[in-house]
Amino acid sequence: LGWALVQPVLSSSYLGFGHGSLARDSAEIGQLLAYLVTHHDAEQFALVGHSTGCQNSIHFLKYGQQELVEKVKVVALQAPVSDRETD
Repeated sequence: LGWALVQPVLSSSYLGFGHGSLARDSAEIGQLLAYLVTHHDAEQFALVGHSTGCQNSIHFLKYGQQELVEKVKVVALQAPVSDRETD
């Protein structure tokens, strides 16, 4: 079908929890998507966010690089939780 699963580990994950921001996470998601476009000819993406990943997905859609945001065709939000009120 042409789809592949890529699970990013953002710098705010695991031991980095509480030491990041939605802006930094969005930038890292953008870097990953740009890498996949450049090195793997990716044409479209589906984002799946769980918990804070839901906030990351929405933040990326709102503030990410427009040419990458336009390649996101599907977003699934599973168990959204707001644990970063200031971003």
